[in-house]
Amino acid sequence: MKKNALIFIVLILLCGSSWSQEHPEGHHCWSLQIGAADGLGTFRDMGTAPLTFNGLLLQQSLGLHLFFPQICNDPAASCGHSYRMAFSVVSNTSIGIFEDAVKPSLNFSSFDIHNSLRFKFLKAFKSNNPILYWGVALTNFLDVTVNPSYENSAAGVSNFLGPEIIGRINVETKWAAPIMFHGEVDLMALSAILRPGYSYIDNYSSSQPVLDALFSDFEVNIRPFAAISTDIGMDIVTGPASRISFSYIWSFHTTGGSGQHRFDHATHLLSIDFLIKLRTK
Repeated sequence: MKKNALIFIVLILLCGSSWSQEHPEGHHCWSLQIGAADGLGTFRDMGTAPLTFNGLLLQQSLGLHLFFPQICNDPAASCGHSYRMAFSVVSNTSIGIFEDAVKPSLNFSSFDIHNSLRFKFLKAFKSNNPILYWGVALTNFLDVTVNPSYENSAAGVSNFLGPEIIGRINVETKWAAPIMFHGEVDLMALSAILRPGYSYIDNYSSSQPVLDALFSDFEVNIRPFAAISTDIGMDIVTGPASRISFSYIWSFHTTGGSGQHRFDHATHLLSIDFLIKLRTK
């Protein structure tokens, strides 16, 4: 994964340099993203327990964006708030507390921790309002579930790595306030799914420590369309590369029929993100 990430970053720098040379009248802006979200989550891992777990999630976001805003040669004209092209790397980390369907209710004895790391490129192909974008991304989703009550199947690990295809729309309003609406769909076209080291592997007795078997066996499968996420919301634009975004974000990951044990994971989050302009060049 480190090698893929390095290649992607090099491509970002090369494309950014090329764009600046071809469009000297334009400029690019670096922005820092800081955000938080909370909401609901659901997971089911048939390798640890044949139950669905539901719970509450808290998420923090950290990212870096490179924006190429709309080029405007007429100072008296309105250039809009959208960008012509953008690169970004964003990390979202969530932690949640979950309960199962077994009584007592509201026991909240299980935990879920996951991280999504996405390297993304977007380019406008329709510049008139609404602005339409196509894009690609390289995304890694890592999830760890912990069920202490299940002893020899207490931990589960799942990792999804693959390219995504992206569609996005920005709708700029004609209101006096600088408000813009957005919608985005990210579809993981092909995913390498890693399912390592369940504690039940070679660990059929609760007397054997869980860590003795964790990561003892690995299984890798390739599956198309293993993940999808959507982002719908509004932005308060405070500058060419600064904004406050309010979003409803839904995501779903599944191994489907690939592998020995099916894994499904879904989240529903309400988020707020601050994009802070670092520099303009």
